[in-house]
Amino acid sequence: MLTRRHQNRRFNRLSYMANDGKAKAVLKKYLISRDHKVTSDTENYLWDLSTIADSGCVSFWEVEVKNQWGKVWNDNWKEVRIPQRKQRLIDKFYHETNNAKEFAQDNNLEEFIKPYQLTFVVLNRHLDQGWFIPHDVLEKSPVQTIQNSRHVDAPHLKEPFFHVDVKNEDIYKLELDRMDG
Repeated sequence: MLTRRHQNRRFNRLSYMANDGKAKAVLKKYLISRDHKVTSDTENYLWDLSTIADSGCVSFWEVEVKNQWGKVWNDNWKEVRIPQRKQRLIDKFYHETNNAKEFAQDNNLEEFIKPYQLTFVVLNRHLDQGWFIPHDVLEKSPVQTIQNSRHVDAPHLKEPFFHVDVKNEDIYKLELDRMDG
């Protein structure tokens, strides 16, 4: 697996503290209402949540908030952008799931081989709408820096992002129940 080199912008602890817990709580509530059992939601610097659905599908979820997105998705935004540094989660996903499949096969435990999915979720600032992007769609999306002529030296303009076309048939936008606690 090829890992692309990139420059990260500085970690913004205040933004993380303001958004991370609330975004995870909303996603967790949504997934539980869709018959997922949360198997892990502890902070481990990998994905934010791990679940298993009633169907047996093991899923991993990474959620972030796009604070520029208010109540309505701007029709001029033709893409959802995910920082390319999230590639490390895709790499870890492949490593973990391949190890689990190999262990099951090596020990004649084929019935324990489950389908796996890693999904990236981008929520609006009100936490009531979100784009759901499967890892394979993200991985196939072009990686580019952001073009912004007003702030040419801003740190986030040096960081590469996956640019996911909002018209891609494999991603979807959902209305979510807002959770305030």
